[in-house]
Amino acid sequence: MKNRNFDKEIINLKRLGERLMVYNYPLGSRSEEDVLSPLKTGAFCVDGYDVDIHYSKADYKNYYLESIQIMGRTVPFLPFVLVCKIARRVLGDEALSFIEFFSDLSKVYCWTRSIDKVGNLLYPPQDDECSYEGFNYACIKPSEVNFY
Repeated sequence: MKNRNFDKEIINLKRLGERLMVYNYPLGSRSEEDVLSPLKTGAFCVDGYDVDIHYSKADYKNYYLESIQIMGRTVPFLPFVLVCKIARRVLGDEALSFIEFFSDLSKVYCWTRSIDKVGNLLYPPQDDECSYEGFNYACIKPSEVNFY
């Protein structure tokens, strides 16, 4: 992973995500969000894997929800160590939640974090905590999420 280029591109992706927040659900319609989806996705080569990273930020009145979706461009699965590395680099180490699902025969790795309007992290419930090599995060069950 080239640190400077990756970080610079992620900063740009996040800036664009901030500007497009008004078009994201729940402020915008889901159809608007879907149309703008390609603008919120960047292509990267991380540790030899070609990946797409989709960044989104939504305003839920009392808090913001940041999310990234990580997908392999040429492989259906990615090593979990790589997925964690990207999530931590993009969203940080704390207050993360994780869910994975399939879309078009490829696995999508989705990470989220909630932030209040002042910038404080909102931690997910402790009862859903998972751990991978000392990295703690909350696990979300696919049955608990509406993917519309």
